[in-house]
Amino acid sequence: MSWADRRHRNVQKLVTFSPDEWQVVLANWRACRVDPRWERFGDWAREALSTVEIRPVTIRTDPAPLRGEIRRIGVNINEIVRLANTSHTVTAGQIGELTGMLAQVRGLLAMLYDEREQAALIARAGR
Repeated sequence: MSWADRRHRNVQKLVTFSPDEWQVVLANWRACRVDPRWERFGDWAREALSTVEIRPVTIRTDPAPLRGEIRRIGVNINEIVRLANTSHTVTAGQIGELTGMLAQVRGLLAMLYDEREQAALIARAGR
């Protein structure tokens, strides 16, 4: 008969921590020890690990791979505006439209970065 055969809880897992991680875990356990159920670390850890709710955070699009493409579009728009200004072959309205497009591209990129940062904050808060 083995150790596991004689136990109700017969699955054992080894968990390791860095010193900094252990300080956080230890502080969390000590904060919960006011409840008599959590006097033993194993009881507290079992409860903490089995009742935790993990919510995945989905980022619709990571802006990093798009940054180069969007930068190229912006450079092209700037070159078109510069050429139009020097050759006087387009109207002021067309230049305004191109400038608006560039602002729109910059706004979309900023929105993607903001969304990624918000998702990272949510993920860190949920730990």
